[in-house]
This record gives sequence, structure tokens and C-alpha cells, in this order.
Amino acid sequence: MGFFKKITLELLIQVLGAVWILYHVLAGQFLLLGDAESCIIHINGAVLFTFLMKPMFKEYSNRSLPAKTLNLAMAVAIIVAGVYIYVVMPEMLAGAIGKDFPIAVVMGFLTFFLILEGNRRLEGWIIPIIVAVAMLYARFGEIMPTLLAHADFDAKRIVNLLYLGPDGIYGMIARVSYTYIGLFIIYAQFIRISGAGDFFLDFAHAVAGRVRGGPAKSAVVASSLFGMISGSAVANVAGVGSITIPLMKRSGYRAHIAGAIEAAASTGGQIMPPVMGASAFLMADFLRVSYFYVACCAAIPAFLYYLSLFAAVDLEAAKHGISGMKKEDIPNLRNVMKKGWHHCISLVVLIYLMAVPQWTATKAAFWALIALLAVSFAQCFIKKDKNFLRDIVWKGLVTSIDGVAMMGTISGALGIIVGIFGLTGLALKLSSIIIDLAGGSVPFLLILTMITSVMFGMGLPTIAAYVLLVIMVAPALEQLGVPLIVSHMFVFYFGCFSVLTPPVALASMAASSIANADFWKTGWASARIAVVGFILPFAFVYNPQLLLQNPSVGMIVPIIATVVGVYALASGLTGFFLFPLNWPLRILSIVSAILLVDPGLYSSVAGIVMLCMVYVPQIIRRVKHGKLKSFQPAQTN
Repeated sequence: MGFFKKITLELLIQVLGAVWILYHVLAGQFLLLGDAESCIIHINGAVLFTFLMKPMFKEYSNRSLPAKTLNLAMAVAIIVAGVYIYVVMPEMLAGAIGKDFPIAVVMGFLTFFLILEGNRRLEGWIIPIIVAVAMLYARFGEIMPTLLAHADFDAKRIVNLLYLGPDGIYGMIARVSYTYIGLFIIYAQFIRISGAGDFFLDFAHAVAGRVRGGPAKSAVVASSLFGMISGSAVANVAGVGSITIPLMKRSGYRAHIAGAIEAAASTGGQIMPPVMGASAFLMADFLRVSYFYVACCAAIPAFLYYLSLFAAVDLEAAKHGISGMKKEDIPNLRNVMKKGWHHCISLVVLIYLMAVPQWTATKAAFWALIALLAVSFAQCFIKKDKNFLRDIVWKGLVTSIDGVAMMGTISGALGIIVGIFGLTGLALKLSSIIIDLAGGSVPFLLILTMITSVMFGMGLPTIAAYVLLVIMVAPALEQLGVPLIVSHMFVFYFGCFSVLTPPVALASMAASSIANADFWKTGWASARIAVVGFILPFAFVYNPQLLLQNPSVGMIVPIIATVVGVYALASGLTGFFLFPLNWPLRILSIVSAILLVDPGLYSSVAGIVMLCMVYVPQIIRRVKHGKLKSFQPAQTN
């Protein structure tokens, strides 16, 4: 009987969660409630399911009676807090922000605590500590040094802004999370449930499996395809890496290199259109542009990044004599397409609706999801599978709960931070401090921004790092003449790629675990393989045409130079072109790559000359050796 009760409780949570997810799918299209009410349902519902699904501490279970009791009490408390603000919402929207609502301070601080506890369960202590420091600054900032001091705000003023006001918990961050990010998370889960992940893997193996270093190139292709719809580095590593990493190891890649390649390829999913990472939706809202515009701007850098990965894995394979996959392990491309072509339909619908009629990302994602369900239903009908509702619809709704709950809980904390920055004027103060530290120098400011971005990103989810850095750093970059979209993309890139760099590198950590490799070796190898991701932000600051700013025919030449520079950089870091490179030649290749990334004529010419000094002798040597097969590559370490 106890087992039956346990199953019943889990089923009840799943049913409630499925209804909550279904609301996210339908509300934006059919205007079931207003934005403010929907944000309350999104944030408070996210915290509610975090309490019901995540243990208070990882080493303890939620199944003990004290844990169940405490979780239930917290769940009831977040519901009560949501109902309270829903009741006072009409007056609040009518302009009564300064009104003394009954027990508002108590309910507000209760909501703050519950949101921070939810974030602690999800991401550890870093976000709660940052939010707590921000709230202490809002309350006691008047006693800070003059440079950081602000007016005296009492607890009632702070709560009225963050809990009841439109610029706090239920403000812009919550609206974007509910309207855009939540729906795309749901869409990505349905794509995965429908079997598209297996199709992407088979397609990648069929396309790239035969060539030199085939398993690694398959990992790059599969991760880019999977990343287009998931936008999560760790999810990509877990979903794709469990298959690709063992294949790479069997083919001859060292364990930490196999993990590093997968981590670098999976991280690129956050910058890969059409979906990209969650931060891209916030970027569109911050900039007041369409999401499709952001995706278009990100297209060329994403192509260059994945080109650099191909170069890195190809040169690594050449250096260590790693061949392609075994013939029996490579699926037939014709059969793969015949079996799974229908998985492309919803993606085509998504891209078409955003590109041609230029529908909003929300509307396009909704109809792409409808197309996906229609195609899945047709496939089930053809196969005479009667479990469409259970295997596709139900599983899609249930598996979406965790991702949407995580995003909503984090968004609630970010809303508090954004509200405090606006209330205290801290963003402008920090921008002034950063500009003073940089001495008005754009290069030095960019380096400071990079260091700050990587430091923030190492311990925060990408979206949290992006929000903090956009508030603090983007205004400083704009004041020094950097276009707004360029400054946002600069911060976005470093927030994304910080998940690769030790000591806190979540993507590298996940990959090293699958590869059974040393975390530190995997992390540093990931950063080396993905180094172009750390250089591209500087490239599009000095050449905004890489982000399609003021596009012209003349942009083709610097783009080609950047492509050559990308390969030169991979060659220099790997230590191989047609033959192994000694350290002087490696340094020469790296310097030439940096010069080629600079769009200036003289720097590009200098880069080409230096690259010729590296490559021409190797090409001559290759001609003397004859065909490639006559060359004996270095042995794998």
C-alpha cells in the first residue's frame, strides 16, 4: 500500500506539472491571462516544483517524513505568496505602487527567501549569496563610501519595488522567461522525445564518420545540431557525449581530449542559431529587437567557431594518426534520411516563420511545436503505434517540468538583482568605475570585461552571468563607442564559454565524468580547443560586420581572412599542419592568426606573410614525400 501511495504522489506532481507546462504552451497564443498574472504563475510555479522535485540537500532524499513535511510547507507558502500578489495585482497595476498593502513586507520577504532556497537547491550557494548581498546593499547602501552610496530605502520601499512592482521578481526577466525561454525549453524536450536526437547522431555519423578523425567530427556535427534546439552545454554533453565520447576513445583520441572535444562542441550550442541559449532571448528584449535579428547576427561567428572545432579535431587526428569510424559502425546516409527526415520539418517551420513572415519567436515556436506533434502523430499512425499520447505528449510535458522550473526559479532571483540595480543606480556607478579603471582605453576595457565575464560565468548559469554583466559592463562599452548589439554579444560569448574554464567548468566536468578523464586536463584542453570562442568577441568588436552590422560586399575579404586565421590558430595550438610544428613555428602560426582576425589591410598582409613562412616549407616537404599515405604520423601518447 505504501508503494502505491508513493506512486500516486509522484503521479499527482506530474499531472500538476503537466498542466502547468500546458499553460505555458497555450497562454501566450490565446491570452488566457495577462502578462503580470502569467509571470506569477511562471515564477511561483517554478519554485513550487523545485521544492517538490529537488531535495533540500543532495545527500538526503525527499522521501523522509521531515523532508516531505518541510517541502510541502514551502510549497504551500509559495502558493500563498502568489495568491496574495494576484489579489493585490489590480490595485498595483492601477498605480498604487506606494500604497501600504497589508502584510506585503512579510509576504515579500517570504517570497525572497523561497526563491533563494529554490536557487540554492538548483545551483548551490552562489546565486543566493549574490542576491543577499544585493538586498543588503539596497537596504544599507547609504552608509557605503561615496562612490557606491545611494539614498536611504526602507524595507517597505524595497518590497514594494521587488515584490509588488513591475521591475522586480515579476518584471522583464520573468516575462521573457515565461514568454520565450519556457516555450523553447518545452519545444526542445518534445524534439528530444520524438527521437530527433538519435536522428541527429546517425546523420552526423553518416556525414562525417568516414573521414580522418571521424568520431570527433561526428561529435561536432551532432552537438551543433542538438545544440541548435537545446541551447544548454551540459544537456548537450549528457545527451550526445554518452555516445560520442566512447566512440572517440575507441578510435584513438585520448580520454581527456575526447571529453574536451565534446565539451567544446556542446558549448557551441548556446551560440548556434536558430535557438541558441536562453540569454539570446533576453538580449532581444534588452535591445528591443526581434529574436530572429539576434540569431542572424550570431550566424557568422557560430560558423567560424564550429569551423575552428573541425580544424582542431582534424589536426589532432592527423597528428596522432586517427582514422575514421569502422565501416560497420557508419549508418547509410540514404537510410538515415529515409527513416528520420520528418524530424527536420518542425525546424524548417520554425526558421521559415521567423525569417519570411517574421513572426515572433513565441508564435513561431508554438506552430513549430504543433507541426512536430502532427508529424509525430502521423508517424505513430503509420507504424500503428497507439501510444502517441503517452509516449510523445505525456512524456514531452512531464520531462519539460524540470527545465522550465529551473529557468523560472533562476529568473525570479535575477529579477531581484535587476530591480536592485535599477533602484540604487548601481549599474551606472559600476560602469563609471570600470571606465575609470580602463582609462578610457577600449582594448583594456575589453580585457577587463573578458576577465569579469569568465569569473562570473565560472560559478553562475550563463543567463545569470549575462544579466549581471549586461547591467554592469555593457553601458561602459557603449559609452566608449562600441555598438550596443556588439557589447551584448561580447558579454554573451564569454558567459557561454566560461562553462569550459576551470576551476568551475560545468560542461568540462560533465564530459570528463563520461570520459573517465582528469577534470583539470579536460578543462584546459576544452579551453584550448574552443579558444576561437574566446577570440571571436574581440574580432567582432573591431569588425562589427561579422555580426552583420553595416553589411557590404567588402566584408567578404575580412571574413575569408578570419577563416584562414581560425585554421592557423588551430594549427598553432595543436602543433601540426602537414607535419608536426616546433615551438617557434607554432608561435608564428598563432601570431599570424591574431593578425588575420584584425580587419586592417596591413595586419592581414603581415598575417599572410607569416603564415606562408610556416606553411610553404611544409607544403614543399609534403610534395617531396608524395601522397599522404606515405607519411607516418606521430604516435598517440
